[in-house]
Formats: sequence, structure tokens, C-alpha cells
Amino acid sequence: MDTLWHEIKTSHDVDIVYSILSDPDFFLTRIIEVENLQRMGQDVYSGKVTSMKARITVYRGAESTTFIFYMEPTGFARFTKGKVVRKFVVRKGENSIFIDFEKQLAVDAVWDEDAALLKTTLDRAVEELQMNGDEIIRLERVKRKI
Repeated sequence: MDTLWHEIKTSHDVDIVYSILSDPDFFLTRIIEVENLQRMGQDVYSGKVTSMKARITVYRGAESTTFIFYMEPTGFARFTKGKVVRKFVVRKGENSIFIDFEKQLAVDAVWDEDAALLKTTLDRAVEELQMNGDEIIRLERVKRKI
């Protein structure tokens, strides 16, 4: 398994930043850019990612939150390509937050193009957080009143 990780340093309290970044509504829409996000159950979501249908299960913990993406192609591709599983972990560090992406979890096929698109999306979001993270977190704190 190949794991990529990003570190996000912040001047805000790490517990507060972790609570924001590990919130499924924030992570799935601001970081991964899931389209048509719908809550299906307490910790189960659905939507569209990189033009694939996705069911996302969230496992929350005090130190880390894991997002498992069960993805399958739409249209004609569903007859020629299998399903794929992707895993993201948001974890708390001492003075920063880490986001891990395991890119080689495959059920029926290895989706290198899909992994590349997800990695690009994650890289872009993390770059924005590294450049403007304090302001993004400040605005989110004001919005949530925390």
C-alpha cells in the first residue's frame, strides 16, 4: 500500500483544527470536493467523486478520523472497470494536523487515473490550507462559534 501524507501547521489550537478538518461536512466538501453530498446514515455519505459514484463511511476517533470511499464508475465504464476503495485519514499531531491518503486499495482493479485525480484534489486543498489555513480556520470558527 502506498500512503501519501500532508502536514498542515497552524497557529490555532490543534484540537479545534482537528475538529474542523475531521468534520465530514467540511472534509468531504472543502478538501475532497465531493459533488451532490448526501448523508445516508449517522456516519455514511454518498456523492460523486472524480465522476464516480461514492459511498463514504466515516470512522471517528479522538486522535484520528478515517474516511473510506467505496467507489464505482458510472455509465459504460461500469461494465469494463471494477470498484475501488480509497482511504483518507485525518490525524492529530502535536502542533499540526496530518492528512494521509492510501492510494492503492483496490477491490477489482487498480485505478491509477482515479488515484491521481484524488491526489491532485487533495494536494490543491492542502496547498490552500498551508497558504491560507489560519484564515480559513478562523472563518470556520466564527461560522461555528468555536
